[in-house]
Amino acid sequence: MWYIAIALLICFTITVLLLTIPIDVTVHVQRSGTLSGRVMIAWLFGKVRLSSKSDRQKNLQSEPVDSKPATSSVPEPEPLPKISRRQTISYIMAILKTRGFVKRVTGLIQDLVTGIRIRALNISGRIGLGDPAETGRFWGMLSIVSGITAMIPPVAVLLEPDFEQAVFEIDGRGTFRIIPLRVCLIILLFLLSPPTLRAGWRGLKIGVHWRREKGYHQNVPVQS
Repeated sequence: MWYIAIALLICFTITVLLLTIPIDVTVHVQRSGTLSGRVMIAWLFGKVRLSSKSDRQKNLQSEPVDSKPATSSVPEPEPLPKISRRQTISYIMAILKTRGFVKRVTGLIQDLVTGIRIRALNISGRIGLGDPAETGRFWGMLSIVSGITAMIPPVAVLLEPDFEQAVFEIDGRGTFRIIPLRVCLIILLFLLSPPTLRAGWRGLKIGVHWRREKGYHQNVPVQS
């Protein structure tokens, strides 16, 4: 059995050593009706390079149209009621209101900023939630993050609120150097923190409540 323990120890040591080798990441994401992105990864001091490009020409807000004709007179069951955008926003806000969660997310961002070497980061765009009140609350929380990023010289963030309509337009470019082992530890500590666990539990209860509501609406008989 001792040779199995030695083999596991060697594998663990090699894995830890590989995770300490920095990764250079270059990202470009753009969304304005269509979503396009490009990611370039360099590892082992440039010996290993990966590149991926995504370009979705389809409008993200459009819905597929069913062009198939009806082949049966049997009435189809009514689809489950979809969650509205306002309900989604209210659910997200309820999770963000979990005690200590916003502060913990802010701490996560600070830890990631210090754990990831940002060579350059430029973000610009326009964001609106469709409800002036919800947009104002979201912008108040976003200002905390903006205050942190403003203290980082390589970061330039220029975001504008839109209080009249629901819109999400973004253009971001960044170059980072990441040490995987450090990032894994930061994320693990965040996931195991009490505020994150409380937020996850609240999100789970909201999801269960929403599923029960869908089941109730589906089982309610239609009165003629």
